[in-house]
Amino acid sequence: MQYRRISADCHLDMPWMPPDLFVSEASRELKDRMPYVEDGPQGPQWVAKNGANFGLKNGVGPGGAPFVPGQNHRVDKMAETGMYEDGKRDIRRCSDPHL
Repeated sequence: MQYRRISADCHLDMPWMPPDLFVSEASRELKDRMPYVEDGPQGPQWVAKNGANFGLKNGVGPGGAPFVPGQNHRVDKMAETGMYEDGKRDIRRCSDPHL
């Protein structure tokens, strides 16, 4: 099996990380290889210069899928708290990437 993405942190999905986290913290030699956020057809999305797409910024799950009401009960429960609406306004209240 060939993996396109591996989440090793066990609790923070990449789409919810601050948009400049990887580029701002990388050494000069690695900055061009780090994922970053750019505007896409469905809104801001995580991408890399090698063409990889990691999903929507503040999207659903580790793949950054768009929120679709009624598709997943647990995701609907999170949406009821305003989490995805907050995400659209860059309010990431579910995690602290500096821990």
